[in-house]
This record gives sequence, C-alpha cells and structure tokens, in this order.
Amino acid sequence: MPNIQSLPMIWPPALDALVAPRSDQEAGIYPGTVIELLRALREDGLKVDFITPPEGFAASRGGQYTAPALVFSPSSLAGGVEVVALAIQEAIGEPRLMRTRMDVAVYVLFEGEATLVYEGAGPAFSVLHAMRASVQGPRRNWRRRSA
Repeated sequence: MPNIQSLPMIWPPALDALVAPRSDQEAGIYPGTVIELLRALREDGLKVDFITPPEGFAASRGGQYTAPALVFSPSSLAGGVEVVALAIQEAIGEPRLMRTRMDVAVYVLFEGEATLVYEGAGPAFSVLHAMRASVQGPRRNWRRRSA
C-alpha cells in the first residue's frame, strides 16, 4: 500500500494521477526520481500532483530506478500507465533498460480505496513490459479484486 495520509474519497476531477511516497519510506519522503518523472508526465499532458507535499527525497543507488507509488483515477489508468512507462523508459535510456533494476507500484482509486494493479521489481525492460500488460485489454481484475 502506498504511504498515503489523505487519500481522497472522491477523485479530484482536474487530476489524472497522484504520486505518493512508497510504503517503505517515511511520509513526505519521495524517491529522488519523482521530480523528473512528474515533469515528463506533465509535458505529456497528464495532470499529476503529490498526494502530500514533499518533505525530502531519497537518493537512488546507481543502476537502480525507484518510482514513487502512482495512484490513478479509473478513467486514466490505461493511458496513464503507458505515459508513465514511456517516461521511465526515456529517463533510464534505451541502452540501459536491461541492466538497470527498477521497482514500481501502480494503484487505482476505486470506490475510495487504492487497489494495487501492478507491483514489480527487476530489470527495467521486464518490469515496464509487465506493467503495461497489467492494464491492457478489457477492464482487468482490479475491479473484481476491490469488490
């Protein structure tokens, strides 16, 4: 579960996604990659904001890419995950996708609860491929799992 202090019960209509600190980090402490990721997502037209204002940033180790927890509205999930995957792929760089380890967690806010859609860690190429596959096709199991 993301480290969320004030998850909205009703999704703010002006937003596509929220970023939150990872569950293994203190509230308000985001991965160092978050600013670059938010900038790329906003440039691609997604309306993204912090769920709580950042109080600090955790340093990334070399060869490691840690994304913040990403919480999407149901209507933005599929398109948003693709934009996130492309932004991370660009940040890491095509030649380094196989040798960079990454971890990411994607949630959807459904009926007031953040439901895990995808969580993965490993080679960036594999994680990004699996993350994209987790939200493709007809509405996936996240609706049934949250019921």
